Amino acid sequence: MESYIESLADTGVKQKSLTAKGTIVPSSAQKGNVMVITASYTDQGENNVKPLTRTAWVVLNGKKSDSSK
Repeated sequence: MESYIESLADTGVKQKSLTAKGTIVPSSAQKGNVMVITASYTDQGENNVKPLTRTAWVVLNGKKSDSSK
């Protein structure tokens, strides 16, 4: 029981996450592809309040046909 309570303190080093900005350049090799981008954030919580997590996603549809031909 004692080790469980001590584990709640979590005094370990936190791993850095990716930056909040960036660029994605998808491959255009095939037409009609779909890209799903997912982002998730977990806050640190507070006294007697566990951390909350929020997840969001965006679906990007690829080109359906090449109208330049």
